[in-house]
Amino acid sequence: MLSTLSSVLAGFVLFGRVIVAQLPIVDLGYTLHQASEFNSSARTYNFSNIRYAEPPLGDLRFRAPIPPQRRNRTVDQGLTGRICPQAGPAWELIAQQFVPAYLTGQPFNESDAEAAVAQGAASAPFVDPRTTEDCLFLDIIVPKAIFEKASRGKKSSTGAPVLVWIYGGGYTTGEKTGSGLYDPAGLMRANRDNGKQEFVYVAINYRLGAFGWLAGPTLQSDGTANVGLYDQRLALQWIQKNIHLFGGDPHKVTVAGESAGGGSIMHQITAFGGYNGPAPFTQAVIQSPAFQNDPYNFAQEQDFNAFLALLNVSTLQEARQLPSASLIKANSQQIVNSPYGFSTFGPVVDGSFVPAIPGKLLLQGNFDKSVKVMVGHNADEGLSFTPYFITNDTSYASFVTQGLPGVSSGVESYIENVLYPPPSDSTPYKDQIGRASLTVAEYAFTCNTLYLNRAFGNQTYAYQFSVPPALHGQDVVYTFFNGANPAVVSNTVAIALQKYITSFVTTGTPSGSSIPRFQLYGSDSEVIDLNLTHTLYLPPAESEIYDRPHAEWLREILEKLPKLQSLIVPQLPVFDHASLLALQARSTTRLLEAEDQAPAFALRLLIATQCLNTTPRSLEAALTSFPNLVYIDLSWTLGARDPSVLDKLQYMQNLQILKLRGIQLRDDDTETLAKSIKTRVRSLDVRSNLLTDRSVRTLLHFCFPAAGEGDGTTHNHPGALSGAAEEDWPSSIVRPDPALLDEFRDVSFDERYYRRLTTSVVSRLPFEDQPHSGITHLAIADNYLTVEGLSSLVKDAKLYVLDAGNIETTKAFRRPRSSSKEVLDLQNGYLRLRSTEKLVPLLEKHASKILTCLRLDHCVVTKQAPMLEQEPLPEPYELDESSASGKVNASIPTYELSNEEPPERFELPGDPVRFIVTPAMGKKPGLESTPSSPIARRESIYAPEVVDEENESPARVSTSLDNVSQTSNTKYDDRSRPEATVTATSPEPSLRSLERRRRELRDDETRRPHGLLPGMVPKVRILTLTGVPSFTNDTRIIDSLKNFVRSCAAEHELAALEAQMESQYTSIPSHDHPKLRQRTVQDIFALRTLMLEMGPPSLPDPSINSPLTPPTTHFPHRTKSSTEDPDSEAFWTAQENDFSFFDDDNEECGLPSTEPVSHFPVSALAEKITLPTTTPSTPTLTPNTKSNPNAALDVIQSLITFRKERRAAFERSGHEFVEGYWPGEVKIVRWRGRR
Repeated sequence: MLSTLSSVLAGFVLFGRVIVAQLPIVDLGYTLHQASEFNSSARTYNFSNIRYAEPPLGDLRFRAPIPPQRRNRTVDQGLTGRICPQAGPAWELIAQQFVPAYLTGQPFNESDAEAAVAQGAASAPFVDPRTTEDCLFLDIIVPKAIFEKASRGKKSSTGAPVLVWIYGGGYTTGEKTGSGLYDPAGLMRANRDNGKQEFVYVAINYRLGAFGWLAGPTLQSDGTANVGLYDQRLALQWIQKNIHLFGGDPHKVTVAGESAGGGSIMHQITAFGGYNGPAPFTQAVIQSPAFQNDPYNFAQEQDFNAFLALLNVSTLQEARQLPSASLIKANSQQIVNSPYGFSTFGPVVDGSFVPAIPGKLLLQGNFDKSVKVMVGHNADEGLSFTPYFITNDTSYASFVTQGLPGVSSGVESYIENVLYPPPSDSTPYKDQIGRASLTVAEYAFTCNTLYLNRAFGNQTYAYQFSVPPALHGQDVVYTFFNGANPAVVSNTVAIALQKYITSFVTTGTPSGSSIPRFQLYGSDSEVIDLNLTHTLYLPPAESEIYDRPHAEWLREILEKLPKLQSLIVPQLPVFDHASLLALQARSTTRLLEAEDQAPAFALRLLIATQCLNTTPRSLEAALTSFPNLVYIDLSWTLGARDPSVLDKLQYMQNLQILKLRGIQLRDDDTETLAKSIKTRVRSLDVRSNLLTDRSVRTLLHFCFPAAGEGDGTTHNHPGALSGAAEEDWPSSIVRPDPALLDEFRDVSFDERYYRRLTTSVVSRLPFEDQPHSGITHLAIADNYLTVEGLSSLVKDAKLYVLDAGNIETTKAFRRPRSSSKEVLDLQNGYLRLRSTEKLVPLLEKHASKILTCLRLDHCVVTKQAPMLEQEPLPEPYELDESSASGKVNASIPTYELSNEEPPERFELPGDPVRFIVTPAMGKKPGLESTPSSPIARRESIYAPEVVDEENESPARVSTSLDNVSQTSNTKYDDRSRPEATVTATSPEPSLRSLERRRRELRDDETRRPHGLLPGMVPKVRILTLTGVPSFTNDTRIIDSLKNFVRSCAAEHELAALEAQMESQYTSIPSHDHPKLRQRTVQDIFALRTLMLEMGPPSLPDPSINSPLTPPTTHFPHRTKSSTEDPDSEAFWTAQENDFSFFDDDNEECGLPSTEPVSHFPVSALAEKITLPTTTPSTPTLTPNTKSNPNAALDVIQSLITFRKERRAAFERSGHEFVEGYWPGEVKIVRWRGRR
């Protein structure tokens, strides 16, 4: 029963708090508890030191706690503070001196530090007068408005959210108030400022050191291990039972904790392996979760026996009979002598509350999945726990062994040589201390946050606290920020963190006014960074808007924002020559590593498009100052074309994405560029330049590693993965996440890196552990390429994404002196080159298994594709009598086999052939091998065998897989395939029938005139067709697009059927089958978007850019004359197709150079290309010149009508397969004119 005896009647004010004689009293059943104070500024009641368990004394020592058993009707004001017995390790005193010295580069005196520690250890430990074993109490701070609602009978149905704080301290120190640090007043004020609902705050005590974490088989025979976790559990259950009496809602409880507190929450989520009911809370804020990995009984038993030895007893029962002072002293002695970086005690695997370490339980799914999680860690968690004496590989190896007991030698070697190799120029650390610091940070802290994110399906909220130096525990003062505090560097970050936490407590989503949006962790591993500014965006504006800043403005910003990693300054006039040169000037506020070294800033992304006030010299200086750039976009910044700027790119060792659109790059510039970037850059955008096929050959030579070759380096491990591609990851190295590998293939590669670098501070990017693979994403549209040049890129089969756009089909070549029209197809002095339909057979042959995104002229689909011509067999050649004598040269020794019958010999089968992928058809491979009899041979094993040609089947290679064989017959034919044994439950007949249907579909499509078919490029996810006419009088263009959609529908249906069959024969739960089928469908047939970029809305003039007229320039500002006066322009316009007044040996003069192809393109094709002949029975896709030009058809409307009709038919059929219905997306991009 809850009652309010009286309101505030009398009292006095002390530092804003009102201490009163009579305050509200709550009846807890076993006791009456009165509020100890009322905070008039925060308007909160403080109910302090509420007992939630029986005193753990005597026989209750080293046992799980029990609820209060005795009833006491005396009013308890909770005025006596209590903390549990505790002690800290001596090495913390050394760390307090070593860490600041290491961070500032000051010398560290080891002898003095060790002497001070020895002196402190020898003296009697300080014992806080509040220390008592009877310490299982909690505090409740509740806003007056919430408490009064509870006093009027409002309970859980309208109760307020509850925040429960579990303190940290290495499981050996800490208490619920933090000696005043854990004051929730700042949190509650930030919550009110954020406009959120008020909440109730609870803080609990739990047993520490040997009192809370003593373990081992001997103890568990007459006690309980991990009693500290049981203390926390009982306190949380008490809150569930009683918090409504204070106005809280037991269904809205959020637990929060840092370090040992965060590690405790992980254990509460995984308690009992998830088999003992849900956790007594619904949400968790877990900060820097930490605990020692101690799953072995031997170590637990050692610590138990050491504690008994310090007590001078031999049994647990004897220890229970000793006075508290003896146990407190022994506990302190054992903890003080803990090894550097450790604290002896903490949670252990006990087979009950902790059946396994939390990381393993999370991986196995043995935890409470209903909890919502917000998790965070600090940028430098490990330095505070790193011993100062780690100076070489040997001491580092000993540290790893001590921190990860029980791991195999192979795992240790992998940690020491692959994950954290010795310091070098390519590692993120420069010495052994940094190496050890990163190691302990990841295995003890950040890996735990990763486990949580992965276990909860990436549906968590994750953050990183990065305010320098961002050491372990530094974020606690930010969490409880309550006004001016010298330990808080940024009040803004503190208030933002408080708003995130309190909004998560009250609404389940971290959010707030005037702070960045907090995204879910998600598949992109979004982690919000709590730090100083990491991204600076200055929108385009006149220099007056920026008050005409002085030249040093950019340098000053970069110096004041040390964590700035992204600078976005499009069309910014003050991003100019002077500001960039000023970057190399020396500043009195910035320390340099060497006198002759220019300042280097941490910038990783630079977008400076259309910055016309820059010069080559200033851009060169800027790139020198930004050596860590990963993403560079200098599009339409003309100074970037200069060779000195392009040459600087060779020093960008981490460069992945380079965009140089519209800077008038020429072929010679491409050579400089290619030599600089080599195979480091993955994504290159050189659209809207002046490049020809020569540039293509240059890129292929320098930026596309040959098969099996490469530069042999990764970004951080030189030579570690020589020549390996992502999909050919060595078996000896841990393979990256498949989702990460897929990111490297997808068209969103650039966008994802942009988002990573502009949403948070990133310490490590995915590419840093990947081998150099050369250019895999190439945008080269709007240049002077021919189909022959483009065919070289397709045939190289290295590109995942290719943006070629419209390809010029005509070039203004000089009329050759002697050539026939049949050879060169000349008309009116111009050479006709084939359109993009020529690429269809090459795309099918070379790009079908790798290309994921293609942007190309619509002719690749709407025009008839050529065919690869088979090389004719050579005519049989027979020597005549005059060309050979028929005599054997006697000077050459000859040998003859013996005519005696040799003994019968047997030949054993060859080595098994190992398959790494499951066959697409036929019987699935089994693990057992089919025994085969030796092959009897009649002659010598070296003698040729006589083969019956009529009855001999194709040669087979014996394998270790059941009923799977390879044949020497490369032509696909059912008659040549070995028959597999089919059982009644086997899916093979259906799969084979599907494959037969797929072949029939392809055969039917290829028998008709066709362009690119979707089945030819099954891995393409997005196909963009450019230059599609908005209106046309040729119905064949519309029909081609409709037929392409029909083919997509058929391919998708076959893929869906195959995926459905495969999911029926898997062991995964049936509720996961739809997800599996969806992924399998995408693996078989990936196309999800067909994008049509429309041409001009009106019918084009047939004389413009037709196959027999010269192309228009890509640059509308270029003119036909050098003088640009109207008369000259009119003259050249009238004479642009008449070259009769030029001599054959003279070049055209007076025209400004647009650098067209000055030579015939050299084809990269090894195959012969032929256009099929036209017959009356086989219609072609040539333009219908007899159509009425006035009967123009709207292409977009025709496709919309077709799609709607097919959709309606699909719905009428009850969602059964309907010919032409494709669930993919068709997007229309209307013509908006050229840039």
